[in-house]
Amino acid sequence: FSEAERSPMWQGHLQMLRPLKRKYVRALTAVENTATQLAAEVRQSQPFQAELLSDNVTREEAIELISTSHKMLGANAPKWM
Repeated sequence: FSEAERSPMWQGHLQMLRPLKRKYVRALTAVENTATQLAAEVRQSQPFQAELLSDNVTREEAIELISTSHKMLGANAPKWM
């Protein structure tokens, strides 16, 4: 919005731009609040695991995990695979 406000194209129409800016900021704030709330709920529902899993994951294991998760979601495999 800062770029638009400085743009010569919007100079005569700033009154139109300002309400859109407020609406956009409110929408982004609502999305951010929802994401924060969801993250907190997920953290609360996940029991803490005292043992840490190994960070040594092979390339094949990582690709298998990614492929499986995409299949579960019904998504196409990433192009890089």
